[in-house]
Amino acid sequence: MSNSFTIANTTTSIERLSNHLVNIIPCTSNKVKVRIFDNGKLDGDELKVIYNNKVLRERINLNNEGNIFELELAQNTNNLMQVFVLSEGNYPQILQL
Repeated sequence: MSNSFTIANTTTSIERLSNHLVNIIPCTSNKVKVRIFDNGKLDGDELKVIYNNKVLRERINLNNEGNIFELELAQNTNNLMQVFVLSEGNYPQILQL
């Protein structure tokens, strides 16, 4: 069995759906755990998270502990997680995966 997990950071405009590849991770497991967190000052960063074309969270506020997603991987395919920036808070450059 061969599958992979891809994380893509998208542009600030959800309508444009322009992906910027962050990482492709080859996987041998059927599950993956992802933690998304604010790596700086907490300033109101907000994201939308989509996995394999399904909305996981419409709006999450980042914190230092992280938002954890435990995901089932579809077999023999590339699984895609998209992270949309809804608000960069008070300090730009928000995403830490």
